Amino acid sequence: MVNTLHNNLYVLLSSVRNRKETERLLLDLLSPAEIDNIAERWHIMQQVASGRSHRAIAKSVGTSIAKVSRCARVVKHGNGAIRGRLQKLSKPKARSKKQS
Repeated sequence: MVNTLHNNLYVLLSSVRNRKETERLLLDLLSPAEIDNIAERWHIMQQVASGRSHRAIAKSVGTSIAKVSRCARVVKHGNGAIRGRLQKLSKPKARSKKQS
């Protein structure tokens, strides 16, 4: 069961309309180190999804194989949200045709 504090956070996050609002919200909510950590985890998850080895990812990011393994578990066995975002963001966007 989701408690009220979590529910309020989920409502807040789902209300964000665009990239600029997301940036401003995260800058207000999180410390720079927390933003860096989340950004690094997302980068690692993208690398895992691309098929790179854990060792190569850890070396290129400058982190531990344990952190890469934790991120890989989320990609492979998480709730599906990360996999869904990875799939959605990897699809090329349809180009709109200019009308004359």
